[in-house]
Amino acid sequence: MKTWLIFAWRNLWRNRRRTLITSASVFFGVIFAIFMGAMQEGTYEGNIQSIVQFYTGYAQLQHPDYWEEKTLQHTITPGDSLLRAMQDDERITHISPRLEYFSLASHDENTKVASIVGINPEMEKEVTKILSYLKKGQYLEKGSDGVLIGRMLAENLGLETGDTLVLTGQGYHMVTAAGLFPIKGIVDFPSSELSKTMIYMDIERCREYLSAPEMLTSVVVMLEDQEQLQPVENTWTQKLDPEKYTLMTWREMQPEMVQQIDADRASGVIFLLILYMIIMFGILGTVMMMMAERRRELGVMMAVGMKRIRLVAVVFLEMLCIGFIGVISGILISIPIIAYYVDNPIPLKGKAAEAMAEYGWEPFMYVVLDPQIFINQALVIFVITIVIALYPLVTIYRMKEIDALRA
Repeated sequence: MKTWLIFAWRNLWRNRRRTLITSASVFFGVIFAIFMGAMQEGTYEGNIQSIVQFYTGYAQLQHPDYWEEKTLQHTITPGDSLLRAMQDDERITHISPRLEYFSLASHDENTKVASIVGINPEMEKEVTKILSYLKKGQYLEKGSDGVLIGRMLAENLGLETGDTLVLTGQGYHMVTAAGLFPIKGIVDFPSSELSKTMIYMDIERCREYLSAPEMLTSVVVMLEDQEQLQPVENTWTQKLDPEKYTLMTWREMQPEMVQQIDADRASGVIFLLILYMIIMFGILGTVMMMMAERRRELGVMMAVGMKRIRLVAVVFLEMLCIGFIGVISGILISIPIIAYYVDNPIPLKGKAAEAMAEYGWEPFMYVVLDPQIFINQALVIFVITIVIALYPLVTIYRMKEIDALRA
């Protein structure tokens, strides 16, 4: 076997140009497959990051009935010991308590329905990207009487920073809630739906406004990455009293996004299959060209007494070497390309950017540097190369020495 491998390797480099052309077809196939897979998974990861960093977090501690009804009758009052225990969990990077409800927002003769979110300003900015969306004014301070308001809601009500907003609604146990709040800052959210409705205020001021002392509707939980979500969920599901608390993941809060990712991943498989077919025919074309050029050479080798089985083995080893060269070089070149686009995502413009913004996603095409993608795509291309290697093997077995010598 060692002798055959040496013979095959020397055969490859007797015609460098032919070998490089054939290896290049494998090389480019590997690069295209890896980049497509990295971009597909990177887009999913980017969209998930946009959702969790923008509003929901990776998970939320809630009352078991809150998500379905979203009323102040289903609030939670976690003690300091529970919040400290969550902060002490090494897998949890940040938490942020919230108190959320709905009110009517008015200014002059304009009135709109608004979503009120009471937050701890210092903790919230570590969890979400709210501070990065602040376009006018100042961010909230702890104990502040002011509010942050969505840009489109401010425009609809005719508000600017420094103006006074009137909020009226119902608080805890149907108590009338009313108050005057100065506009501290204006936030321009990527999602137009949120920009039309969101109002943020300090959580203590929100509790006072809704007559809900010590109450929370949720505690937002942030993790280092998606891989830690399931272990954290399993741990805290066992620790929490199921009658008082539930840890709801972003997948449960955003089922539409999960369905969209699953559907897009299924369509991505179809596109990958099409790409694999294109790659397969590209490699097959170069192999057919190689066999046509070597027809006389192979005929001479059989004529001088080389057995077909040995010739088949040598040619198969040549194809393995070509596949190995193409796959390894493709992976090595792909790594810096993917690494560059990890730090420099591809920006989207026009209608595509607007569509992404409507979902609250940042208008970029992300890629991810996942070793599993490199391994999977490289293995697929290598298997395709091995399958294509059957063509020269069948050609050699069916080849007649006389016809080959006349080629």
